[in-house]
Amino acid sequence: MDVNIPYQQALQKFMKKQMKWRAYLVVIGLLGIALSFVLDNQEMFGLCDNIYRTERYVGCLDKGIEFGGSVLYLSFSLIIVVLASYAVSDEIFKKTLNFTGIWCSIAIVLIFVTPAYRHGFFSMDPTKEQVSLWMSVAFVVISLGMFVWEAKPWKQLR
Repeated sequence: MDVNIPYQQALQKFMKKQMKWRAYLVVIGLLGIALSFVLDNQEMFGLCDNIYRTERYVGCLDKGIEFGGSVLYLSFSLIIVVLASYAVSDEIFKKTLNFTGIWCSIAIVLIFVTPAYRHGFFSMDPTKEQVSLWMSVAFVVISLGMFVWEAKPWKQLR
C-alpha cells in the first residue's frame, strides 16, 4: 500500500480550495467594478434624489457617495494581482492573501479619511481618487514583487 496516496489526495483537495479562493477574489473584483459603475452613475439607478439636466448632461446634486472611482481602482488592482497569482504556488498565494487583507484594510481607512475635493487654491492635499490610485498601484507593485521574491527564480539558476 502506498503511503503517499492520502497525502496526494489532501494536497489535491487543498489546491482545489486555493483555486476556489482565487476565483472568489476575481468575482469580488468584478462585483467591485459593477459597484463602482453604479456609484458613478447614481442618477441612472435611482440613487439620486436631486437630478439636474442640461442639453447634453444629466447629473446628480446629491454628493453623499463619492467613492465610485476608489472602488474601481481597488477592484482592478485586486483582479490584476489575483490573475497573476495563478502563476505562483499556493504557499505564495496564501502569503499574498494575508498581505491583501491588511493592505485593503489600510487603503479603505485612508480613502475614507481623505477629503473628496481639494480645499485650497494652492492646496497639495490629495483627493480620494488620488489616494486610491496610489494605493492600488503600490498594491500591484508590492504584490508582484512578493511573487517574484518568494518564487526566487534566480536561486534555481545556480
